[in-house]
Amino acid sequence: MEYMTCAEVVELLGINMNNLRQLQHRKTIAWVKKEGRKVFYDANQVRAYKAIRDKRLTKHDSLTK
Repeated sequence: MEYMTCAEVVELLGINMNNLRQLQHRKTIAWVKKEGRKVFYDANQVRAYKAIRDKRLTKHDSLTK
């Protein structure tokens, strides 16, 4: 399993830490490993969420043009 840190997830998704915390709270993206204060996410889960979000945003953009 490949892990991503919070900073990597934030950078990949183009969001800030508060948005990441909201995604965690809604159980959209859940952390899978914790070492001390560091939290790690499943890279596949993050990429899957990004693909779904990008698809939704692309569809929305095409409807507004």
